[in-house]
Amino acid sequence: MTEKRLYEVVNPSDAITFRATVVEAACIADRLRPAWYFVKDVQTGEEPKIDNLEEVYEAIWKSADKLASYAEAYRSFMVGSRSERELLEEAVSRMTEDEAKAYRAQWHDKRRTSMNDICRQVWETAEKIASYEAEAA
Repeated sequence: MTEKRLYEVVNPSDAITFRATVVEAACIADRLRPAWYFVKDVQTGEEPKIDNLEEVYEAIWKSADKLASYAEAYRSFMVGSRSERELLEEAVSRMTEDEAKAYRAQWHDKRRTSMNDICRQVWETAEKIASYEAEAA
């Protein structure tokens, strides 16, 4: 499986990070750009770019694995810097799935300051992606 890197959503309010492959991050960046949100790699500071964005979009809907991976990337959005994210990830690594979900929600509610809840919006997108059935090839 391709490595999921840490990305930051550049926006005027809360620090937001997420984990995705370079290709997933480029697609997510393309989806966020119309709202004037930008994406950069936390390690390199570079915007994720790919040459064949349209082809990548079309391929997503034909693969159950890609759909699941994109849903996971969208679900990984969280309010917090790199170091805060490391704390959260360490804490939830010792929890059941239900406990981790509740802890993440509480974490989010305590740290979000913006009225524009970017994370909740992308989490809704994650569930839409997850519910989609891959098209027959």
